[in-house]
Amino acid sequence: MIEFVIIDSDSTISELVKPLAKSTEMPISEGNSSDQNIVDCDGVIYFGAINNVIQEIAEKCKKYGRHCKTNPTADEDIVKWCRDNRIEIVYIAGDNEPIEEMFKPILVDTIMNIIM
Repeated sequence: MIEFVIIDSDSTISELVKPLAKSTEMPISEGNSSDQNIVDCDGVIYFGAINNVIQEIAEKCKKYGRHCKTNPTADEDIVKWCRDNRIEIVYIAGDNEPIEEMFKPILVDTIMNIIM
């Protein structure tokens, strides 16, 4: 069960996560260092383009023994993934590209499933 959420204060994803977390009274922390956020969490969920950034995050997750999930879809059971991997503190990250309107409902649904 997720007990705490970490986000990057300057990421586009944080714009979606903050109001959702507040509406559910989920404790949330805004960090500026992805390295420290990875150290402080049990697992990372990353939304964005598959590029060098996600490869670096995946390598850091492996280095620190953290679980990493990239671009979960609405069909995936992200809650089960969190439960199976005993994730209590999740770092929700993403690239800084604007989120396309057609993807927002999927992101909101996935994030709500994580923090509910």
